[in-house]
Amino acid sequence: MTTKSKFNRTYAPFVLDTDSTFRWPVIVKVPDADKLGSKVKMQFEARFRHVSEERRMQILAEHRRALAKLRDTTAAGDEDEDDDASEGTPSEIEMAFGLSQKVLNEVLDRCEGIVSADRNPVEWGPEVKRALIVHQMVWPALYAAYMEAIAQQDAKGN
Repeated sequence: MTTKSKFNRTYAPFVLDTDSTFRWPVIVKVPDADKLGSKVKMQFEARFRHVSEERRMQILAEHRRALAKLRDTTAAGDEDEDDDASEGTPSEIEMAFGLSQKVLNEVLDRCEGIVSADRNPVEWGPEVKRALIVHQMVWPALYAAYMEAIAQQDAKGN
């Protein structure tokens, strides 16, 4: 069912369903094994859960508390040592990685279009989810896809 706006544009009615999921393309750029210095774009589909802004803020607050605790623990341990005070303090990349893992654990429902090295479809499960969330080339693409989707923009290439 569609409706017409006063500007003669056709829209589907908005359905408020906070337990629903949505699909979004994920594009991962990986080094080309055959071409030095080149990357290959690979794509799969992610299904994300809708998460309220309140829950996203809770995840951020939990992450900040964990980082503060880590910094406090590291600082307390460094008082007795002559090492560089920043050693053991998480880098910006490590902090972004930790936050993205927390968010992706919450919002990533499943992925489709992923195959193993022998080109057989990979069956979705907790191990596959974890492998994707920590993969050095996949987690940034997954997180970017989720952020792009909730920013209400069209998918890249659409």
